[in-house]
Amino acid sequence: MRKDKGYILPFLKEDLNPEKHQNRIESMTALINRMLREVATKAEIEKKITTHIARHSFASLAWANSRDIKAVSQALGHTSVRMTENYLRDLSGSEQDALLDTTFEGF
Repeated sequence: MRKDKGYILPFLKEDLNPEKHQNRIESMTALINRMLREVATKAEIEKKITTHIARHSFASLAWANSRDIKAVSQALGHTSVRMTENYLRDLSGSEQDALLDTTFEGF
């Protein structure tokens, strides 16, 4: 686990004023989402793919594989386990299994 809590991506520097910083995050998120749409199109994936969906998918997969809510919470950078529970609250065991099956259908 990283200890410095800084950004992994070099184009998000913390030396901007808060408004410019937020604008930069939004711009980069929009760019990444456009790229994800291109990847989905090339991969013939018809479902919508965004950074938000990817984050929730990661949380669901990490939880399904580890059942360690604290580790998942830390991986997501959440300040509390409760926040992570909110990500996962609507996914019971059988619903998670169905989600994983449909997510990896055809692989």
